[in-house]
Amino acid sequence: MAVTPDDRLAISASWDKTLKVWDLHSGQVLATFIAESAVCACAAAPDRETIVAGEASGRIHFLRLEGVVPEAPLVTAWASPGDVGAAIGCPRCRTWSAVQRSSLGQPVTCPLCGHALQLNPFVIEADWRPVAKAWKTDPGE
Repeated sequence: MAVTPDDRLAISASWDKTLKVWDLHSGQVLATFIAESAVCACAAAPDRETIVAGEASGRIHFLRLEGVVPEAPLVTAWASPGDVGAAIGCPRCRTWSAVQRSSLGQPVTCPLCGHALQLNPFVIEADWRPVAKAWKTDPGE
């Protein structure tokens, strides 16, 4: 098994002669490659589009993913009771950033890593700062 550098896709090699590309957020199979013998090794290139697969027969395949777009992770904004604004934690870079409540239910981009995110249409009424400290990315430190 391999995971793409952006942590969005997993590639699984199998003795059933298949190589599958999985969306790690949704758990869905996005693509399947069927080989002539057991697929016993795989790797993902940094470009997130090139996959290398090795068969038990000795064949090596260089595969290119085209048009395979995983879903944006669904995140929920947090706000302390009485706060006007809210904050979201990016699951990729583990950084918290402010978000406008008018953005709820909309797609947004993490301001630090540029990772696409989908906001839930509601807010968790709780303080996000303890979670940020646990992630060791509290911007106040």
